[in-house]
Amino acid sequence: MARKSVQRMAEEFEQNTISFLKNLGFQDVNGGRNFFLGGVQVDACGGFEGTLIIVECTVAGEQKTKSLLQKIREFRGTFDRIKDGAGKDPVYKKYTDFRFAMAINFEPRDVDREEADKDPAVYLWDKGFMEYYEDLRRKIGDYAKFNLLGEMNVKPRWQKIFQIPAMETQLGNYTVYTFFMDPKELLRISYVARRESGNERYYQRLIIPGRLKKIARFLDNGGIFPNSIIVAFKEAPKFILYKEVEADPNWPPWVRLGLLTFPNDYRACWIVDGQHRLYSFANSSSSTKIAVIAFKNLSLTEQAGFFLEINRTQKPVPPDLVWDLEGELRPNEPDGIISRVAKELNRMPPLTGKIYIPLQGPSKERKLKLSGICMAIKRRGLTREQTEHPQGRKNPLFSPDSQKLVRNVADALSQFLSIVDLNFEEAIKKEFLFQNSGISVLIALFERFINRFGKTPTAEQLNPYLSALASYLKRYESPQELKRLRIRCTSEAGRDEVTAEFIRAMRVATHDEQLAPDIPAWTYETRIKTIERKLANRIASVLKEQTPNWDRERVDEQIRKDALERMRKDGGTKVQEYFTLGECYKIMTRRDNWQLFRNIFIGGGYGFGSDQELETAFNFLNRVRAALAHGRAEPFKYYKDEELLNIFLDKLEKCLEIQEAAKL
Repeated sequence: MARKSVQRMAEEFEQNTISFLKNLGFQDVNGGRNFFLGGVQVDACGGFEGTLIIVECTVAGEQKTKSLLQKIREFRGTFDRIKDGAGKDPVYKKYTDFRFAMAINFEPRDVDREEADKDPAVYLWDKGFMEYYEDLRRKIGDYAKFNLLGEMNVKPRWQKIFQIPAMETQLGNYTVYTFFMDPKELLRISYVARRESGNERYYQRLIIPGRLKKIARFLDNGGIFPNSIIVAFKEAPKFILYKEVEADPNWPPWVRLGLLTFPNDYRACWIVDGQHRLYSFANSSSSTKIAVIAFKNLSLTEQAGFFLEINRTQKPVPPDLVWDLEGELRPNEPDGIISRVAKELNRMPPLTGKIYIPLQGPSKERKLKLSGICMAIKRRGLTREQTEHPQGRKNPLFSPDSQKLVRNVADALSQFLSIVDLNFEEAIKKEFLFQNSGISVLIALFERFINRFGKTPTAEQLNPYLSALASYLKRYESPQELKRLRIRCTSEAGRDEVTAEFIRAMRVATHDEQLAPDIPAWTYETRIKTIERKLANRIASVLKEQTPNWDRERVDEQIRKDALERMRKDGGTKVQEYFTLGECYKIMTRRDNWQLFRNIFIGGGYGFGSDQELETAFNFLNRVRAALAHGRAEPFKYYKDEELLNIFLDKLEKCLEIQEAAKL
């Protein structure tokens, strides 16, 4: 397919911009190669009330002849001629206020933004800006136009409808107004701060179209909202007291009644809570009024605090957004520092651009969760004076200076992950290590390494451990095995278990007993005991599905009696917790039980080849178990016995692991 010329792309972009203005409900929309005002060719324009927006369009590729910086300066030089031309035009002479914008389909540089912000301003409409308002229009229709006008500092031309009877009172240190009003009037002068707009660092979660439609249907069917929408004024509103009411001796002194006048601004107030309820009126024919609680002069930080507290007890705020806010609003608090570390990692290899940061807009590809990385850093104590497992040391990365602490932790983690990146094959990195679950495990391993070495370990120090781990991970090479590994890491306990497994593998291969010494060695006796308990619990689970009296009806009487006696002596309550490994095997292979258990162990490409092989494995394990129980240091009688034990243990562990994963 032939590539479009720059000229063709520019013409299409102009038409798209004209359509953008029409879709938003602007009036007198025009533009194109043959449209001029004051002798200046105008790509697109549209008006509302007394304000006319003039738009210059620039596409990628045109910068080869002129930079965006030059184009902004040249565009600014045409402002007076365009205004004069509009004043003489029969259609546009009614407009006395002008705003100038430059629509671009590429990311501007910082110097371009700095130039655009100079007086008189040129508003940059990049791709994200136009996508944002197109999306908002689809959700709330023409009301999106008022949000855009507010962002361009256009003032409404009327004031009367923004006066409303209200009550004023004090809630703690805050002045608060309570009133009822037409929601569609509030839609014109309020702004829902949404993080993906990218222009300002606001805090609201994304608006969900499905919720808007559902609430609109509720309203059209006669529904009302008894609870208030909460807003915050950017600037202090005017409040004129009704003195005759205050003079009434029965009127409570803690509340005042008067006339509230909103600031004359399309962004007079911010919706702190209730954005879905308010925006649903844009698609509803309901004429019901809404209750509003308005805070006077609530700062952005205070708005965010109210928003988070409200939503913690209602619909939860997305964890990624909470962590994003912590870094923006409380940058020097413990969670804010952690958030900043994670955001720094997003700027550094090997995770550059791979972490979802809500502030930067919707994620267009699968990215790592900011919340997952932050929680892993927090749990491992990487920003505290002592980490989770200090081994008698102070955290070598800690600094009381928050800026230095962020840099120390981010640099050290980036260095560690870069070394990991070099030591593992792409498949295991893509399918596990650099996915959400794997990153959490890597951060846990990193904490162990900095305590082992008392500093950020070098590549030379880490390579033997990571090489050992790479060899160990070959057991998880297949897609099925990797999937099961990820499933194991879906819980905190599961990630701890996988971390311990990896540490044991590295410790055995490197003979380094100082690496995470608190994690007990994975002895044969421990492994056998773990298999025994998992088997017993699986037996109880399967047989309970057959009969509630499973221990009487599906377990040999002598086995049951022996287990009950052990339970009595130990003071236990569950008989299955006292079955031995040999008893588990006998229960499973009983004639009326075997078909319920056979598929767990036989075949499947990972289990035992036959019933006889499984029987051999259990006999062998029982012999080794008995030797260990009687204190014999060397339980292996024949050549390759230890190797055979590992094979049998691996197979049984794998069979039970797959069975556990199948239940999730």
